[in-house]
Amino acid sequence: MIITLDQAVIDAIAAEQAAWSFYMQLATRCEDPDARAFLEDMAAVEAIHAAALERFGRKLRKGGVQGVPSGGVELVETAPSWMALQQEVESMDIETALAIAEVAEQHAATYYEALADMTTGAAQVFFMGLAKEERRHLRHIEDLVEEAAA
Repeated sequence: MIITLDQAVIDAIAAEQAAWSFYMQLATRCEDPDARAFLEDMAAVEAIHAAALERFGRKLRKGGVQGVPSGGVELVETAPSWMALQQEVESMDIETALAIAEVAEQHAATYYEALADMTTGAAQVFFMGLAKEERRHLRHIEDLVEEAAA
């Protein structure tokens, strides 16, 4: 599959914005203060990613890249299996929040690695950087899971 650089950036922005929304929806419905704080922190990180992508888009095109996101990109950095359980979010503990984030960050890393594989030059470097950032988040979450289990 070939994707234009503009479309890849548009899709990545949409994915990060959806990830922010996903984490915020979970956080606002979660009563456990530790889980809520963790989810709010994850949302803040996604907002930073979206802003970085928007800056990259403005470097590519005056006024930024323009277009409509591809269908389904809003699910890239979420955990769809957890979305079905949102009615149970009020009882979410920190372990559950970490498990959800682990799935979402794995999805994001894989997505950005795929975008890097479909691009070249500066775009490839940019998307590999995002993939590495998502992998760092994933490792941090895995460390938190280990700490919570101890």
